[in-house]
Amino acid sequence: MADRHGIALRDFPTLAEIDAVENYVYGVSPPSFAALQSMAKGQPLAIVTFALQYRNTPNSVHGRHAELCFSRAGIARLGTIEAKYEWQDAGLRRPGSGPAVRVPRHPAALRGVSGGADEGRQRQFRPQDFLAGKDQDETRSFWVPIHKLFSGRECIQGFDLALALERDVRNDELARFHKYLDVMGYRNNWRGEDLENFPFLIRNEKIASLSTRPAFGPGVLEPTPAPLAVTATYKGRKLTFPVDPNFTGDPANLEFSSLQPLPTAASDGPSTPTYMYDISDNTQRPAPEYLNLRHRVLANGATDNLNRREDMMAIIKHGGYQAQHYIDFTGDGWIQAHCRQLESLGLPLVPAIA
Repeated sequence: MADRHGIALRDFPTLAEIDAVENYVYGVSPPSFAALQSMAKGQPLAIVTFALQYRNTPNSVHGRHAELCFSRAGIARLGTIEAKYEWQDAGLRRPGSGPAVRVPRHPAALRGVSGGADEGRQRQFRPQDFLAGKDQDETRSFWVPIHKLFSGRECIQGFDLALALERDVRNDELARFHKYLDVMGYRNNWRGEDLENFPFLIRNEKIASLSTRPAFGPGVLEPTPAPLAVTATYKGRKLTFPVDPNFTGDPANLEFSSLQPLPTAASDGPSTPTYMYDISDNTQRPAPEYLNLRHRVLANGATDNLNRREDMMAIIKHGGYQAQHYIDFTGDGWIQAHCRQLESLGLPLVPAIA
């Protein structure tokens, strides 16, 4: 980034400084609670947590100027080293080349008292790639930010607000897979209370935490640096699962050499999943989309890398061996803002998806 003379700019505000300026803008003449109700025009008010992203003009919602975009879902990505915010871009840069991958971070929560959009506000605040027509965006209601919430007496007249954020993120891919094996009647070696333990269930600080860095300010979900893939162990031993030939022997259950557990239309017993016809956007997956089958753990604990064998596919289809589990530290969950003073007035909490 450079000025009009081509001289590179060097000083940029931190997220915490930007947050302080925003609070001043909203707090220099704070509205009353009655004024906020009036702004909502009869729509319900709530304490809504938004993810936000700065976008330049071509990528903004309206395409007329750079702006902040608000979403009910935010993304905090994987990485092997600590997070870094590119101040000059007011946003994220993709990791560069090299053996280490830096964790990008996302400003994951702007607190807003918001209401469902009426027709007038729909035109001012609208979704990206707005869909017109029956049963599309013009007939839906959206939470619209009308005021930023922050702690202190400057936010809303007559209130000394105390805001707190909490998050819950989890990765239960392996637990879901082993439950799926039982439901479908395939061979299984782990169930019950074991599935509540790491690494069947990975939660919170092992995935991401709300940042405590002063320069980041409040509301940033920061991923925990971790290897992109890890050999799973449990109780001091390699964590494996049995490769059932009734499962892998059907080519429909494989994507090349990976196991492909999928939801099916059948209501009882094992059946043949068909990716294109049994899957929809509204179907919750009962298990990870793919699982690795290509590392066979032998009785002596050694690992046989099937990638090096010409008969790999025949071994996979024949099954009857223990396959090594692998984990990553992705996760899904939510971030939620609490404000006791406003909750006492009946305002519900609407979390953001993380």
